[in-house]
Amino acid sequence: MRWLNASCSGLVFLFFGLMPVTWLNAQTLSADSVDRLLDRSFNERQERPREAAAWARTALDWALVAQDTARVADAWRKIALAQRVGVSSRDSAISSMTQALELSSAIGDTKGEQSAAKSLGKWYSEGGEHAQGLAMAERSLRVAEAAGDKNGICSALVTKGLAQKSLGDMEAAAATFYRGLEIARVLADTTRLLDLLGNIGSSYLELDRTTEARHYFLEQRVTAAVSRRLVKLADAHRNLAMVANEQGDPADALLLVDSAFIVYEQAGGSADDRFIAMVNKGNYLVQLGRTQEAIGLLDEALRISRDLDRPKDRSFLLVDLAGIAIEDERFTAADSLLGMALRDAGKHLRARTMVLRQLSTLREREGRWREAKDILQAYVLARDSFFNERATDQFARAEMRQKYKAHEQEIEIADLGHRISQEQQLRNLILAISALALVMAVLAWRNWRFQRQLRLQHDVMHQQQVSQLLKQQEIRTLDAVMHGQEQERSRIAKDLHDRVGSLLSAVKFQFGALETRIDQVQSTAGAQYQKATDLLDTAVSEVRRISHEMVHGTLSTFGLATALEDLREAVHVPGKLEVDLNLFGLEERFDKRIEVAAYRMVQEAVSNALKHAKAANLTIQATRVEGSLNLMVEDDGKGFDVSAINDGMGMANLRERAAEFNGTVRVDSGQGRGTTVIIDLPLPATGAHP
Repeated sequence: MRWLNASCSGLVFLFFGLMPVTWLNAQTLSADSVDRLLDRSFNERQERPREAAAWARTALDWALVAQDTARVADAWRKIALAQRVGVSSRDSAISSMTQALELSSAIGDTKGEQSAAKSLGKWYSEGGEHAQGLAMAERSLRVAEAAGDKNGICSALVTKGLAQKSLGDMEAAAATFYRGLEIARVLADTTRLLDLLGNIGSSYLELDRTTEARHYFLEQRVTAAVSRRLVKLADAHRNLAMVANEQGDPADALLLVDSAFIVYEQAGGSADDRFIAMVNKGNYLVQLGRTQEAIGLLDEALRISRDLDRPKDRSFLLVDLAGIAIEDERFTAADSLLGMALRDAGKHLRARTMVLRQLSTLREREGRWREAKDILQAYVLARDSFFNERATDQFARAEMRQKYKAHEQEIEIADLGHRISQEQQLRNLILAISALALVMAVLAWRNWRFQRQLRLQHDVMHQQQVSQLLKQQEIRTLDAVMHGQEQERSRIAKDLHDRVGSLLSAVKFQFGALETRIDQVQSTAGAQYQKATDLLDTAVSEVRRISHEMVHGTLSTFGLATALEDLREAVHVPGKLEVDLNLFGLEERFDKRIEVAAYRMVQEAVSNALKHAKAANLTIQATRVEGSLNLMVEDDGKGFDVSAINDGMGMANLRERAAEFNGTVRVDSGQGRGTTVIIDLPLPATGAHP
């Protein structure tokens, strides 16, 4: 293996991919070849993280054999960077970088120590371990300051400022970023300058100091335009849009975020950048009343949030869309959107609070006061939990900030007094919140009693209206039947007088002729007798016809379509109960028995809805389809548990009537989502009967 030397170092990478690392020894690779392995690992970690980690481990094995501690530390740094990008866990990357930090510190490698501490500070902050992140950022800054490394100082200041920002200390973060900004100006480092301008502006925006924020965002825009950094230019436009919106000018904010979109498309901005701009634009459109455009944009952002796996942001988007749907009175769509939002919110208290508040508003708009009250109580609990968690989190973060601000005994004593003061303020805040919660509980209880009284009154009035409607319907039905009976009796009387009477008179005449001419009975009696018999048969047939028409007289006058229209007019009360009737294919008549059964079943379903559903809207639909008659009665009332159906609710009567014609009855209902009754009756193969 001695033939592997510097002259053929280009084959090293292929060779190490084919043979075990344990064959290496101190004579296998030159230090220059190991450095090239580490450089390649660093340069290709984004595109090929697995290979990058393998190359760095190969260099680590050689450096360990050669007892080259500086290169061992460098190898651990390269391994950690590749692990952070690749599929390895975050803990593995932190463990490897910690190895590099300890080794660099042990041998006095200030550059390596500063770089490792900076990376650890960034990773801890990204993982939510803000105290460790701030500690590592300060260590990186101390090492860089001791070495007089301005680039290192500037880089460490960025990391420290981000850690302070994560801790919620915006004032300290802005001061740290500004210190880094001054160094970046001296170094003429445009990339870091743009980042620092954006961070300072966002810190001031969090502090509601919009004038200072706008100043730094404007400088960010000018610097990005001069240096032709298009992505940063788009960032500046998006940041300025947020400032304009905070200053009450959503129209200007919309123009700025639109320009950001255009630049992102030209420069190939990241999915996260475009997602944030899209959400911001949707909010601006809503504020401007352009809800249809906002809906389309927020729907697209919703799709992107699924691709980016951002459930919390998705929950906020769904709440925004539900709010638009409520304003447009699309209550069913709003209900579905809020259900999805609640699932995506998970255990995130702020998101759950927003969902519950919007859901309570929806139930109020729907008139479902009891559910609105229950949801409102859940909202109050979630909001209180959120406030408590935020207060606890702020207190914990304050402690962490104080822990790492001082290193001398005098400062520690001052910090202790400050923490005691904060604890007292927190206790006072908790007492104030408790008192406020007590007041709100009393108000909520009084409101509950008032709403309960209103609901009881409403229930009594509703029952009275239902009883009145049923009585009116019965009266109208009886009037119609009596009117039909009078018409039928008139027709029967006329037919008996005009037809049967004349026939019987003719029979009488014929028998009279036989009596006067008895002497000729032998020659002519047979013919006359036959004629009289024929007339009597005709009279009997006529009486049968009249009797048959008496049975079907009501149906010939009142068809199914007309009867359903009368039923709709009987129960419709404008402003209280809106009733829609939809008829399809009922131009031709059905068999009498089917028409009567169909009407009675619809009447039964409507009666159930009036008695039990407490609905505001009722829909009746009758449709003739191929070989069957489909009937549907749908209400938006309180619904019920289908498994609890019993004869007392009238469902047994419906099923018995349908069974007589081999028909079926289906009921779809649930608590709080109305009731739909669907009846299918097969029609005879011969079609309708007039």
